Amino acid sequence: MQTVLDVVGSVLLLVGCLMAFAAGVGLVRLPDVLTRMHAAT
Repeated sequence: MQTVLDVVGSVLLLVGCLMAFAAGVGLVRLPDVLTRMHAAT
């Protein structure tokens, strides 16, 4: 059971990191303030 929880936790952590990375890319690449705020949220 502990192994399953470790795998689920790792997957959720990876998904969170990918979402944070996508928000960072959006902040750099998008042209104006409103779309940057949208990417960050």
